[in-house]
Amino acid sequence: VFFYLAYLSTTLANTPGHKIKVHIEGVKDTICHLAGYYGPKLYYKDTVRVDGNGNFAFEGSDTLMGGIYAVVVPGNKYFEFIVNEQFFSIESSMDDLSGKLKFKDSKENEVFYK
Repeated sequence: VFFYLAYLSTTLANTPGHKIKVHIEGVKDTICHLAGYYGPKLYYKDTVRVDGNGNFAFEGSDTLMGGIYAVVVPGNKYFEFIVNEQFFSIESSMDDLSGKLKFKDSKENEVFYK
């Protein structure tokens, strides 16, 4: 089992591309954006449709450059996070986007928000 887990973690670390899964309670059947900074301004990098349960994912075959990004939700509200890992999950709620953020498989973001 140990060798399988070591193989799996090595394989995932070398997997090209990115996938950031997001669940936001209170958002459904709409569009959200992934934005990155260029200087002091945010620019959309990706646009996705949110399903009826508040789930969506930003994914692609390219690797995202490391840095600070934001998820922009309806009403021009957003929260920021760090991209270093290319595969992780985010959870939050519309009633307190930044305050209810939870990350899975992203140690940098756990530290960033503490």
